[in-house]
Amino acid sequence: MARLVAVCREEKYTFLQRQIPLVIDETLTMVMEFADVCVGCGSSRIKQKELELFARKYSALTKDEVVIALMVSRVDLSSALAQMVPCVGCRRSVERLFNQLVDSRHPSLEPLLVTSSSVMSVKNSLLLDPKALYALFYVHGCKLDSLVESIPKSKKNKRCSLHSLDTHKTRCPTSWLDVWELMSQECRDEVVLIDSKSLLDTLESYLGKHRSVTTRLVSITNLSANYSSCYKLKLASMSVTYIMLAKIKNLYIDINSKYLSVLLLNWIKCCWKGGIVK
Repeated sequence: MARLVAVCREEKYTFLQRQIPLVIDETLTMVMEFADVCVGCGSSRIKQKELELFARKYSALTKDEVVIALMVSRVDLSSALAQMVPCVGCRRSVERLFNQLVDSRHPSLEPLLVTSSSVMSVKNSLLLDPKALYALFYVHGCKLDSLVESIPKSKKNKRCSLHSLDTHKTRCPTSWLDVWELMSQECRDEVVLIDSKSLLDTLESYLGKHRSVTTRLVSITNLSANYSSCYKLKLASMSVTYIMLAKIKNLYIDINSKYLSVLLLNWIKCCWKGGIVK
């Protein structure tokens, strides 16, 4: 499972193992960290007879042959995904991640490595350790196979629920909670921080298109007069309180998940009615 663990506030951010930048927009980049799913693949799960058979086959190869055997090209990866992952959306996501790692060279899939020549392999310390390779392929690999099989899929097009076309049509707002639970406090604080100028520009653009409902949708009094006070923006029938900071002039939304869920639902309804979302 991946988590959002930090916000990149420096251009040269030092990424740790199993971390990768996740670009939200031109002003915000977060750090996504993959869980160490190899934990739990220890000797207690290794079947000794299978390990001995694997070790005999491994010893029949030279070091160079082992290196070549463990090299997976972009074409090989795409071919394997087509056979193992039924959801086309999941396959495209893996391919995008692979391309990103080719460009960035971040050690995000430790102990797997992705080179600048678009080849995936394993780190050198595993190449000479048949027991570690066995655990990676047969213990951890079986766990991943079970994980892929357990993902609910549409019977009609084999897409998972996240990439389902029906989900995109209805634009269900509930999936954001799954992401919210996997975000650090720093990331949560960042996503509820709204630049006041951007908000005003959005409101002015919206109200310019819907002048007849201006007074019913939004009521703003002296928004720029005193940023240390609280003001209420009435969007549809819902009151949302924003706290304005005097110096940086940003708006903060309460991070309570139930409150945010209602806010997002009302915003989506408003966008549908106003023609912002089609």
